[in-house]
Amino acid sequence: MPVPQMDPLDLRVIAALQVNGRASWRSVAQALGEGERTVARRGTRLLESGLVRVVGLENFAETVVVRLRCRP
Repeated sequence: MPVPQMDPLDLRVIAALQVNGRASWRSVAQALGEGERTVARRGTRLLESGLVRVVGLENFAETVVVRLRCRP
C-alpha cells in the first residue's frame, strides 16, 4: 500500500493531536481555523493509514517519543 502524501494541513492536524490526542474533531478544527468535516476526514485518513497513532503514556517527566520510518 502506498504511503499517503502529507500536506501542511495534515501536519497541523498531527500537531494538534500531539497537544491533545483525545480532542474532538470539532475542537481541532476550531483551533486550526478549518472546517470540521475537512479536519475529520484528514485526521481519520491519517489514523486509518497508520501514519498517526494516538497512545497514552504515563508522564513521570518530560517525555518525547519519536518514531520515524523513511524510504530512500
